[in-house]
Amino acid sequence: MGNSFTFYNSMPALVHRLAEADEGAPPLFAVEYTAPNWNLHKASRNDGLTDVLSEARWDYVVLQDNSQFLALGPEWRRREVYPFARELEREVSVAGSHTVLFMTWGYKNGDPRNFPGDTFDAMQARLREGYGDLGAELFAPVAPVGLAWEEALRREPGLDLWGRDGRHPNSSGSYLAACVFYAMLANRDPTGSAFTGGLDTSEARFFQSVAAEVVSEHGRASIGR
Repeated sequence: MGNSFTFYNSMPALVHRLAEADEGAPPLFAVEYTAPNWNLHKASRNDGLTDVLSEARWDYVVLQDNSQFLALGPEWRRREVYPFARELEREVSVAGSHTVLFMTWGYKNGDPRNFPGDTFDAMQARLREGYGDLGAELFAPVAPVGLAWEEALRREPGLDLWGRDGRHPNSSGSYLAACVFYAMLANRDPTGSAFTGGLDTSEARFFQSVAAEVVSEHGRASIGR
């Protein structure tokens, strides 16, 4: 569940394709329920999400908030995020599923509108704190997509993962996100998948490796309940 950060490049479908091309992997079925400019508040007021939850016994339900909200400070998060996140987590739990939070990435040039002189690194640090705090509040694991972006950029400083607006993902950014979700939700090493998402094989292998290492360090251990 999310907005265009999930919808762009059909990211959930990429997770499905990674499983299809990974010999020996169990079947994986991923769907998306998204709308433009959605956030957890809007999602918590949407009856359609309830219908989706009742359609099948989902193992995990991934929640993606507005890409700025979790980077806007503790008071904002407690007022504008936590109440609605709790509502959704309860709804997911009643449906017999487990909530996973989608840690998004910082913008290419940060968020100077709210933080003058901001940078990607600074915004990513705030997102890391924000999602870490929310995960602790809900006792929910966090898919460290933003941390995988940070690590990929640390290794390859000239790498471009954003689209033209410097916020949304390009195909490489969405593929890296999908690799993180595959590693975390399927508990599989994405380097075992032959699916490259249309990227050069070497580039895809790089993203797979980064995702595997970041999830091993930050994500997989906390997925179960």
